[in-house]
Amino acid sequence: GPSILVIYMIIGGMFFFLMRALGELLLANLHYKSFVDMAYDLIGPWAGYYIGWTYWLGWVLVGIADLSAVINYLSFWLPEGASFSPMQQAMISAGCVLFVLGLNLLTVKLFGEVEFWFALIKILAIIGLIGVGGYMILTHFQAPHGDVVSISNVWSHGGLFPKGVSGFLAGFQIAVFAFIGVE
Repeated sequence: GPSILVIYMIIGGMFFFLMRALGELLLANLHYKSFVDMAYDLIGPWAGYYIGWTYWLGWVLVGIADLSAVINYLSFWLPEGASFSPMQQAMISAGCVLFVLGLNLLTVKLFGEVEFWFALIKILAIIGLIGVGGYMILTHFQAPHGDVVSISNVWSHGGLFPKGVSGFLAGFQIAVFAFIGVE
């Protein structure tokens, strides 16, 4: 429900302070190469080891989830009834991995340039979606099934917490996933 807005604000605030703290630690010791080095030095070797491998495992799982999403999107966008055999899914996944590997192996400058343009596309998409949403609210856009777009939809249909506390708490895992990689 609409409580996801509150969840994103809470997690966004936490990550803001996390990034500020990492910046302060980095400025305190410019020899750190990553937050794993910070944990190793400030908490102990066991913490550096644990955080490093946990971080690696997290990114492996995110990579697998992304590859699954690519296959699902391709199934959706291709002509109706298109489905991929397990071998075709493996080939698509391998192609995606090779593409990202190729971007990483070419040059740092090219990788940075690609990252910049993809980030810009994402930011422009977010601004565009906010603009379209604002336009729809201001013009009282009516959906084909009769619902009118209105800011009152935030508190109607069950209020801010239509699924109760359990729905609110379940929203945290979705929102945290969106913040992965900000460090």
